[in-house]
Amino acid sequence: LQCTVMKGGEVVADISAGTLSESDPRPVRPSTLFNVFSVTKAFLAAAVHILVERGQVALDDPVAKFWDGFAQEGKEEITVRQLLSHEAGLAQAMPRDGLDPMLDFDAMVRFVAGAKPQEEKVGAFEYHAISYCWLVGGLIQGATGQSLADFVRAEVLSPLGIEDDAHLGVPRAIVEGNERLASVCLPSLMRDSGSSQEGGSVFRQNPSVFNMDKVREAVIPSANAHMTSRAIAAFYDGLFGHAEGKTPILSSETKERILAQSRVLAPQGAGQLENSAGLTRRQGLGFQVFTFSSSGGNGDVGVPVIGHLGFGGSVGFTIPSESVSVGVAVNALDLSAKGSCSAALVTEIAAHFGLQPQQL
Repeated sequence: LQCTVMKGGEVVADISAGTLSESDPRPVRPSTLFNVFSVTKAFLAAAVHILVERGQVALDDPVAKFWDGFAQEGKEEITVRQLLSHEAGLAQAMPRDGLDPMLDFDAMVRFVAGAKPQEEKVGAFEYHAISYCWLVGGLIQGATGQSLADFVRAEVLSPLGIEDDAHLGVPRAIVEGNERLASVCLPSLMRDSGSSQEGGSVFRQNPSVFNMDKVREAVIPSANAHMTSRAIAAFYDGLFGHAEGKTPILSSETKERILAQSRVLAPQGAGQLENSAGLTRRQGLGFQVFTFSSSGGNGDVGVPVIGHLGFGGSVGFTIPSESVSVGVAVNALDLSAKGSCSAALVTEIAAHFGLQPQQL
């Protein structure tokens, strides 16, 4: 695992521990890249908010205004806000013919453009575990002419100086070099080998699929971006501008909008499996909003935290009131909501700043 904590632009804690995999005894180093699964959805949401702040899109615009191919199968009125908030009715828009089609990002953008939404789900939250990246990708490309990976690299990663430590699709040279990549494993699946694994996509039934070279190289940033905990913490440090004198990625007005429009929603499906940190959460315009408690003179005071969880225990978040940002990356996946390594780390970090996470 890796864990990085920053405060006001400075690294105050940075640890690396463990090995690259169960079968590879080489040690994890600060430069080791982890698949952080849905932690990257916050990077995708930030990309959309950048366009909103620039006036290139508006939250209540139809997605089809920017993405011509989207205006079919009853999707003409689906808005940017709904797409950003997992309310597009396309959570189940997945190919039925195996893994390989999902490795072609452009083809999958066309696939979701032609997909028919579940009408009863449009405008209602349903976690888009995988299809989220293709939807955001179609919107970004339609509005800017750039691919999702290129836009995020240019507008988020490079300004923060983390483009070598965060990859939406791992470069082939890194994959072939095989020096920096941690491999995921699911110890509970290994313990239960021979038992029936019920439901879910090929990814959830067998997460080791993500260790395949062709999957690492593919762009599926809802689920397979690779990065270090330093990159995660630096992203949140720069998101709303904790470091004095540095231009934030997003404005304080966007931060307040995310907090004001966050809603308590019951986690479903894959979203339920992404809570190894055991945190209560709300969904806010593509981000997840947590609440930590601060012991004040009039009892506990709720402190808002903005971030996103990842399948198996990786997590990133910022505590704006404390100018604190945190990144945790793991490769031994833990699907329990309590007692996980991630939960213990988050609790310990919060306690250092006089806070207590509100947990399930």
